[in-house]
Amino acid sequence: MDDMLIRLGDRLLECSEILSNLAEKRGKMTNSYLIEIKASDGPDKGKTLRCDIYDLITAFGITNVGQMQAVKKVLRGGRADKGWEKDMQEAIHSISRALQIEEHNGTKPISTGTDGMPTGDRQP
Repeated sequence: MDDMLIRLGDRLLECSEILSNLAEKRGKMTNSYLIEIKASDGPDKGKTLRCDIYDLITAFGITNVGQMQAVKKVLRGGRADKGWEKDMQEAIHSISRALQIEEHNGTKPISTGTDGMPTGDRQP
């Protein structure tokens, strides 16, 4: 899991302008979704970025509320009273809802580039 967080941290630092602005607004705020991510290599190696799940959702260009909820459930699974299994079941339900929303709107999720980052283009 640490390796996954490090890779995620490296990717987030590529979006550092957006995340820095959002994290700066949060200041010293504490919440259960807040995390510190340290860059493992590159020009920002060793730098730490404070962000929360909503910063990640914004950085990845997620606008579908079902997908947002699924991301929250997966990243924070098992840390509340319900337990890990219940959170994963709710994430599956949220993903199903996200697909329904996209079908209803007649759209597909945001397209991504070869690096997996969103291009910002909604597909008709």
